[in-house]
Amino acid sequence: MQNRYFYAPLFLLAVLLTAALCPAAANDQELLIIDAGHSEYQIVFPERSDVLLENFHRNTAKLIQDCLKQTYGAELPVVQENQRDSDRPGIYLGACKAAIAAGLIREKYGLWEHEIVVRGRDVFLLGEDRRASKTENWYNHYHYWILGSIKAGLVFLREFAGAEFLFPGPEGLVYGQKSPRLAVPAAYHWHRKPELVYNIGPRQGMFYDLANGLLPAPWYGTYGGHSHSKAVTRKLFGESHPEYFALLNGTRENPSRNHDQFCLSNPEVQELIYGDMLTRADAGYQMVQLAQSDGFQGCECAPCQEWFQTSAWSEKLWLLHRNLAERFERERPGKQVCIIAYGPTRTPPASFRDFPANVVIELAPYNDEVFQQWKDYRVPGGFVVYLYNWGWYQTEGATPKCTFAALAQQARNFQRDRIIGVYRCGNECLPGLEGPALYLWQRLCEDPGLQEQEILQHYYQKAFGKAAPQMAKFYQLLDQRLELKLSTQSNHRDWNDPELLSGKRTGYENFQLLSLRFPDPVLAELEAQLSAAEAAGTDGNPAIQRSIRQEFDYLQLTCGTINAYLQLLESGTSEDSGRLVDLMVRRTDFIQALPGQEKKPDLILGPSFAGMERAVLQDNGRLSAPFRAPLCWDAHWLRDKQVKILARELRPAPPGQPSPEPQYLVCEYVTRPGEYITARPVSITSRCDEQNLYISYRCENVAPELRKHQHIYLRLAPEGDLRRMIYIHTAPVSSAKVAFSTLSKTSEENDHNGHVFVRKSDAWASCQAPAPDLPPRNEQEVSAQIIIPFAVLGCPAPAAGARWQFNASYCLVEFSDGKVTGYQKYIWEFNPRPRSWRTYGDAMGTIIFP
Repeated sequence: MQNRYFYAPLFLLAVLLTAALCPAAANDQELLIIDAGHSEYQIVFPERSDVLLENFHRNTAKLIQDCLKQTYGAELPVVQENQRDSDRPGIYLGACKAAIAAGLIREKYGLWEHEIVVRGRDVFLLGEDRRASKTENWYNHYHYWILGSIKAGLVFLREFAGAEFLFPGPEGLVYGQKSPRLAVPAAYHWHRKPELVYNIGPRQGMFYDLANGLLPAPWYGTYGGHSHSKAVTRKLFGESHPEYFALLNGTRENPSRNHDQFCLSNPEVQELIYGDMLTRADAGYQMVQLAQSDGFQGCECAPCQEWFQTSAWSEKLWLLHRNLAERFERERPGKQVCIIAYGPTRTPPASFRDFPANVVIELAPYNDEVFQQWKDYRVPGGFVVYLYNWGWYQTEGATPKCTFAALAQQARNFQRDRIIGVYRCGNECLPGLEGPALYLWQRLCEDPGLQEQEILQHYYQKAFGKAAPQMAKFYQLLDQRLELKLSTQSNHRDWNDPELLSGKRTGYENFQLLSLRFPDPVLAELEAQLSAAEAAGTDGNPAIQRSIRQEFDYLQLTCGTINAYLQLLESGTSEDSGRLVDLMVRRTDFIQALPGQEKKPDLILGPSFAGMERAVLQDNGRLSAPFRAPLCWDAHWLRDKQVKILARELRPAPPGQPSPEPQYLVCEYVTRPGEYITARPVSITSRCDEQNLYISYRCENVAPELRKHQHIYLRLAPEGDLRRMIYIHTAPVSSAKVAFSTLSKTSEENDHNGHVFVRKSDAWASCQAPAPDLPPRNEQEVSAQIIIPFAVLGCPAPAAGARWQFNASYCLVEFSDGKVTGYQKYIWEFNPRPRSWRTYGDAMGTIIFP
């Protein structure tokens, strides 16, 4: 039966031909449920035993009713069993009395075991239906139930009505091809006991999830990855028991970290962690989670360092978790504990190879290399996996990620490696562009024996109708592009990395990857194929088509913006800068126009990009994905202020002419700037005469109490000679002391850790506040002018057209309770390729003298 799913139309045709040629034989071999719009059948669900289960059954019965009507033209009545017509046959859903009387209810079902049984004239859709503990706040949600009979009902619809959920939400239901006749083999029995007993992740609706094998695990008390931080919280114990928290860099406060770490050698901390396991087990869960904090860092106190007589924190964690599992086995016999293999415990323990009988290991990540490391270990409860296939934390962010081949191989490996459960980390936020890939993976997870191309062609036909050939070409090209990877790109990123989790990554790998996969000619080819498909037919699923267009428009704008930035890096022209800013504005406007959730409009409604904050989508994601400067800057502000992004030029006004229009400084950091850049703008202008160069700064919206914390800087390389670069630092106040330094070592000579300057006591420049050519326009503005004599630089006044290297910056130091809490940093020419924060100021623009 495993492949008949793809040949349902042929099966139905065979039934029709058999009935036409041999009516008597057909009646003996089949149940005729619907014929020419007529049916004797009724859809029956059990009498009330639980109000929530009754709602699940009623809604499923109505779904069956709707799908059969849409495909076969007959509307079967939906009735509770105590209201059924005993003279009519039925399609029975769940543990009805009729199923019990027929002896069809199993004494014990496996997890998510389900079946379709024909007995006499009746069809039974069966499986275990039960809920988790009522202690859960959302116990009435379908994710806290096993609903085996509903899974059976959805299989029935797929097999005999051609109805499938290809897309999240009600609009994702695709009906089967219309037919006048529905017949089911008289001895039909479809039975499945899933090898993957759960497949959990983002909740996308009961019918979509269950139809596609995304089976909840209401018996598993998972936190989604980490249990230590749920058992010990700073809110509960931060003040009363600071000793519970890890000693790191001499303090247990650790205020800057995203994830708390703990003093795990402390017996009281261990008891809290174990107590959480007991609480979850006593709440009704069959399996509980045991996992260290994300971004793990080991406590540096002496007892922790000596703990278990090993310096390796991986081994300390394995020994702790094994000990807790052994105790749990004694005190809660029959219950299981799932221990995560992640971060420091990614590799198996070195000191033992046999785990207690109650242990399940969760592999995070899961791949061939990781699984092979466990081949000599005894794990009685088996393995489950934590997957990073999707989610907007990947380098690709909110763009497509996985190839068909990789997903197919992974799904088949689950069976090979006897994986029993899957946790999907991150939202599958692209149900349009990733629709075929998701469908392929879901079908193979349930039935690894199916053939990839048959699955994909089936999807294209069901989703796109007449446009299926064009959409197949579109997705084939998209899949080919996803095969491209950077030579530096790792398949095994350490998601436990504290630097990554804290958002301190400064690389541009995401730009490089997306530009490699989607250069402008490829985007144009994909657009042509999608447009051809849109023109070819309108009989496909409109929700899927809308989603694909929306997601592809985002892909075009996002990758087009990256491509424009890379072009600007090569050219440095004003024209390319303007084109980049225009694309950034269009992308911003597109994101802002996406529909938001009613109660939380900053969260995108979806299904495309569902649940993403607009600010996160503006960055293209989080962790590995966020856009760095300049693509994370405020595009509308850049356009309004006419900021040239790179290769900036400053042209000093000669004597007797007005100063040029001020040029605005941008954020020095490569990460998304704070609002201060636009709320407190800083600009510069310049003048020159035969003796001096004048650089004027104006700082807007600076409250009086902040002014003593301002600093202005500039770097100037006379005649473009970097070796003669000077560095000036002062404050924008009258008669401020001016620090004047010369270059000692270039950043390259300093191992790319920034230029090194030596302060000169015999050289000078001066500062005048306010600046004569940029006077404050209100009480909230501050201005100052730095005056640099050419004589100090050892050169005459520059000739007309002379080009000197130059940069200017500004810093406002933030204080709270007398302590420095941050720095608001601005710069005129930002560094597009910083090696670290020390090199942010290394780039130079150009002064062109009149």
